[in-house]
Parts: sequence; C-alpha cells; structure tokens
Amino acid sequence: MVAKYRKSVRYSQFEGDVVGRVPDHFMNLTLSSELEAFVRQKVESGQYGSFAQVIEDGLLLLEERDHVMGLRRERLLHELAAGVDQANSHQLIGAADVYRGLADKSNSYNE
Repeated sequence: MVAKYRKSVRYSQFEGDVVGRVPDHFMNLTLSSELEAFVRQKVESGQYGSFAQVIEDGLLLLEERDHVMGLRRERLLHELAAGVDQANSHQLIGAADVYRGLADKSNSYNE
C-alpha cells in the first residue's frame, strides 16, 4: 500500500467564522490532500463559513454516530440477556419459527 502524502494544516476558528465565537485553543490537523480539498470545497460552496465549522460539524456527527452505536450495543446486550434467561427457563422457540420471524423482519426492512 502506498502511503498518501499528508500535510499539516492550521485552521483558525476566526477564519471566516460567521458565529464570532472566541476559540478556547487552536489545534493543528494533518489531513490528506483529498480531505483538505473536501473541507475547502465545503467552505467555498458556502455551506460552511470556515474550515473550523466543517471540522466541528464532522466531529459532532462522529459523536452522534458513537452515541447511536452505544445505544444499539446496549439494546443487543439486553436482548441477548433476555434470550439467555429464556433458554435457562426452557422457553425455547423452534428453529422454523425463528427463521420465519427473521425472514418477516428482513422483509419489513426492505419495504
């Protein structure tokens, strides 16, 4: 695999920041040329007022995704624990019924 060229870019939160917030601190970021072009395109298109806003929005989306993944994990663990409890109390369902239920659930997602 060929390593992509990366360069360090300093994005000021003051640069075109329409919100006018005072930054707590600055951070140096190392971006691939592709990501830098993507960030620049977002600002030049007018979708964002500054490089910092693009980065901040991306980080907020990452935080939201992590939260959703955590909720999904908790739900899965809860359902697994319920399944173990049912199995321990001999409340088992036949394989044909399980497959039918899975097929029904899969079909409902495709609709």
